[in-house]
Amino acid sequence: MPDDGLSETRQGAQWKGGGPGLAPHGNGPHGAACAGRSHPHRMDPRLLVYVLAVLLHVLFLAAWFGLGLRLAAQARTAVAAEPAAGAAFAADGSRTVALMGIFVVLGYAFALAAFFANGGFAAYTPPYHMAVGLGLALVAVHWLLVRPAWARLRATVGGAEAQAARGRIAMGVGIGHLLWLVLLVLMFWDRLVLAAE
Repeated sequence: MPDDGLSETRQGAQWKGGGPGLAPHGNGPHGAACAGRSHPHRMDPRLLVYVLAVLLHVLFLAAWFGLGLRLAAQARTAVAAEPAAGAAFAADGSRTVALMGIFVVLGYAFALAAFFANGGFAAYTPPYHMAVGLGLALVAVHWLLVRPAWARLRATVGGAEAQAARGRIAMGVGIGHLLWLVLLVLMFWDRLVLAAE
């Protein structure tokens, strides 16, 4: 997962001064021609990709987190309601689950895009390597735990098994939210360590 705070160390190595695509005057293949001549710096395309990917990564995973809170409430309402009303709530929850599935995949995909646009494993510290694996785990929790549990709840709403399905949904959303919070800490781990020194 990318560093949403744009770590100064990597920022300096990647994007400042003699970083890729922003060679200072007097360096690079056209250094002699540019020496002593001022011209506006052009943004490195990789920096643009990185910034856009980080913003979209944050947007989609924040949406997944928020919809997860809504889904837990929808599950409780569907189980507590009369069968006919519960079926309607379950159908509405299915749309929420579908949106969450799209958002978690896109959030992880844009995290990988930002990660590799900024140098990949060689450019990042171990906490970010861990975040890459945990992000995949978050995707798996949604698709292998939350989604099947909701399908079971919808099929059994009004019956005895619906309560057990609601419990699995709550567990899956809870695990996903815990992973989400751990990922958030890992994003700022290096800064937290530096601040503590």
